[in-house]
Amino acid sequence: MKYATEKDVVGWLKKLKTGTLAGGSGSGDMLKSVYDQNNNGIVDNAELIDGRKIYVMNRPPLKTEGNDGDIWIQY
Repeated sequence: MKYATEKDVVGWLKKLKTGTLAGGSGSGDMLKSVYDQNNNGIVDNAELIDGRKIYVMNRPPLKTEGNDGDIWIQY
């Protein structure tokens, strides 16, 4: 099993932010009502890696935060 390094995750986050994670011709429709249902300006699935929520915080998680398997990046 290969684990993602901090460098890998930072690279993915940069690609998500710039829209270069996935290729394509740009011919598809990206309806906000379908892809950003919580209306926070981020494509809903981009907020997840392999179905797991990503947290980026400047502190460790509290016991009441997140779920097993979530990704927590502390800076």
